[in-house]
Amino acid sequence: MSDVSSGRQILNLTSLSQYEAAVFHSIKLPGHAEVSLVPIGPWIFAQPQVIREMTKWRANARTMFFAQFPESVATMSEYLSFTKIETTESVLFLIDGKQHGFLGHLGLKNISGKSAEIDSVMRGSITPTPQLMFSALYELIRWSTETLHVRRLSLNVVSYNTRAIALYSRLGFECVGEIPLFRVSDQDYVWHHQTESDRANVDYRCVVMEKRMKSTL
Repeated sequence: MSDVSSGRQILNLTSLSQYEAAVFHSIKLPGHAEVSLVPIGPWIFAQPQVIREMTKWRANARTMFFAQFPESVATMSEYLSFTKIETTESVLFLIDGKQHGFLGHLGLKNISGKSAEIDSVMRGSITPTPQLMFSALYELIRWSTETLHVRRLSLNVVSYNTRAIALYSRLGFECVGEIPLFRVSDQDYVWHHQTESDRANVDYRCVVMEKRMKSTL
């Protein structure tokens, strides 16, 4: 599959204007009755309650992000508009639990050729089914391999997020490096920049993990 056809496939998902159409293109989770990954497109802006939920999830997990700021519906909408909607380089899926509501989200970014990055992995406040995030990530990996022909997946995670690191390890990701960080803060805003060891001002690091796939999982 060429970069062009992969881009068209992603754009087809990120440009969906109706929730019903997004559900039609959803990815089912085997072993989890009625749970699926629904691609986010412009339809999300017609459902502000969903954006409010996403905002709450990020607020609850603020310290797990390299960029931290006061969460609001406005900032979440801006994030979706500029990085996830109608793009050929990233895609974000909501974990749709049907009667349980939306349970979290996860996606890919920097999709280029046969590589991509795992992005925006977020478990919601309600998880009625065990192993949900493992199953969701497994299906995302399978989909990226079979549909986009991705062969190398990478991700960055803060070193103190040991639960996430353990989850990614179970999925076959290996640590390929740890990068020192320089923390900058301004009132309620925090940024982390990758730096050299002698310039780091925090004792935690950016853990880089990678998974290489064959044609199928």
